[in-house]
Amino acid sequence: MRLSWNEIRVCAADFAHPNATLADLYDPDLMSVNLRKAHQALDRAVDHLYRRSSFPSDRERVEHLLALYEKMIAPLSAPKPKRRRRRSEKAHRFALQKYYGCCNLLSRTSISRAGRNTA
Repeated sequence: MRLSWNEIRVCAADFAHPNATLADLYDPDLMSVNLRKAHQALDRAVDHLYRRSSFPSDRERVEHLLALYEKMIAPLSAPKPKRRRRRSEKAHRFALQKYYGCCNLLSRTSISRAGRNTA
């Protein structure tokens, strides 16, 4: 996996504060200047990948990215059509016996799949 320069900047800003938790790092009031700038640069890069102008808000950017993600994974979650299995000869004979209700007749007579007697 290759990291872009903007992603490296975000990681470097995170590593600059090794004792801080994610909640501390991403608290809007306490976020460090270098981390905020790194994320803004990353946001601009993402914006330019998907639009000519930047997204008006973070919410619209996330909604757009999630909609693209949902469209991408939709074929993976679609139910596969069930294939009908062909009956084996034994299962076919059992079904015919059940349908006609005459086991003795079937043992003496050969019945084709079309249901016609061929003696």
